[in-house]
Amino acid sequence: MDNEAKPYFDRKVSELQHGILINDETKTITGELYYIENYNLFGDPSKDHGNFLALNFSAEEDVEIRVALREKNGDYLTDPVVVDDNFCVFRVTSNDQKLVVLYKKNDDSGEVVYDLSGLVLSQE
Repeated sequence: MDNEAKPYFDRKVSELQHGILINDETKTITGELYYIENYNLFGDPSKDHGNFLALNFSAEEDVEIRVALREKNGDYLTDPVVVDDNFCVFRVTSNDQKLVVLYKKNDDSGEVVYDLSGLVLSQE
């Protein structure tokens, strides 16, 4: 699937972001998130503008994953909008936030935390 060309909620990924790189070694995500207006993903007009991160997740067939943003103070935000089984869109309000991937495989579970401080959040 070509995520750049496939529109999600009337927006292409390339309209939301540029140069997104995920480094699994350093657990960092870098790149630029464009400022978007009138993007009603969450059903709340106060959240229809800002910076949005679109990511496609994959895991082994027997691994369950759940993904969320975590605030600097440790609070979790509402789960992202899941467009299909693997594709999620997050509203990023600060690059102090962390992207947390919670996984479970049989009796093993844990989390992988990605730092977002390398994201550039474009403003209006």
